[in-house]
Amino acid sequence: MRSTIPPSSRAKRLPIKVWRAANYVAFVPLAGALADTVENALEFSMMIRGANDSLARLAFLATSLKTVCFTVGLVLLVAALAGFFKLRVPKKAGTD
Repeated sequence: MRSTIPPSSRAKRLPIKVWRAANYVAFVPLAGALADTVENALEFSMMIRGANDSLARLAFLATSLKTVCFTVGLVLLVAALAGFFKLRVPKKAGTD
């Protein structure tokens, strides 16, 4: 099996389980976008045909999923920005 780690980071190789977990977590914001689409469709359906308890429950579930995905995406963004700015800081000449 070929390595999916980019050549620039092969010197600091992460365990493959961590690499795969990071790839899976990257899809969470996309799942949030899908949950938002489902929520909008359910709300539109309730406006056109009338609301009932089961549609309201499904719309609430989609909203909750969207909120969780948004929070995970925000945490990923903050972590990415922290890593970006940490890499921009020049290393001191006397340390390895």
